[in-house]
Amino acid sequence: YFWLAASAGLVRGDVNELAARVPAAAAALLTVAVVAALGARCLGAVPGALAGLVLATTWLFAWMGRRVSLDVLLTLLVTASVASAWRGFACAREAGEGSAQPKRSRSAWAWLLVSGLAAGLAIMTKGPVALLFIVAAILPLALDRRARGPGLAGWVALAAGLALILVAWLVPAHA
Repeated sequence: YFWLAASAGLVRGDVNELAARVPAAAAALLTVAVVAALGARCLGAVPGALAGLVLATTWLFAWMGRRVSLDVLLTLLVTASVASAWRGFACAREAGEGSAQPKRSRSAWAWLLVSGLAAGLAIMTKGPVALLFIVAAILPLALDRRARGPGLAGWVALAAGLALILVAWLVPAHA
């Protein structure tokens, strides 16, 4: 978060109150977009738009989006990780049903890689507590015996994305 605030401060040459609030506001807007997109994918365009609207007009969420707070960025990254994992599972399920299996399988791996990257960034934002939320949301997908899971390659893609972020930060930080 602090790197994002410092980057926003480059516009005027210093980190002032506005620059410090920009990352939270941008994260709040992006979270609304992710929720709307996931809702549209799951339920249709109108319910998806309503889900985004409900989130955007929720008092606490709107208030947090205007504050200098790591929590809004964490919310975006956890939401993006879970939504990407859900999309990866959906692609894996579709790969089992259709004739475009190789393309769908690659899409599943790509979505799970994005999920891992977002999870890694969430951990870097606020610590391992991010994994609690992500695992709690993804675990029911993984345990659903009716759903076709992503297979070993999908889980490796998710773990690779997570490891890439953590190693890229932690190795230089502890060297």
